[in-house]
Amino acid sequence: MDNTSFWNKINEIIKADFSNAGLAILDKFAEQLINGRIVYQRFSPTEQYGSSEGGATHVIASIIAGAETLSDPEYPFRQNFKKNTFDKSIKIRV
Repeated sequence: MDNTSFWNKINEIIKADFSNAGLAILDKFAEQLINGRIVYQRFSPTEQYGSSEGGATHVIASIIAGAETLSDPEYPFRQNFKKNTFDKSIKIRV
């Protein structure tokens, strides 16, 4: 499954009001992420590990949040992120 197919499936699940079948798919995705068979590219390796350690509920919540809030690879915070530190001079737009 490619990235586009993955997010299309997640959006279908959300639009279907989290049917039982959709929840089963989310559980499957969570299990695959926890076991390292899929990688949530939006997360750093440390975030991926932490999400996995948080369990299936945490993974599913992160995936759903990711579907609702698109990533922005050009965001200055992401470009300056190194070893859990950040440039304090960066102004975050709200």
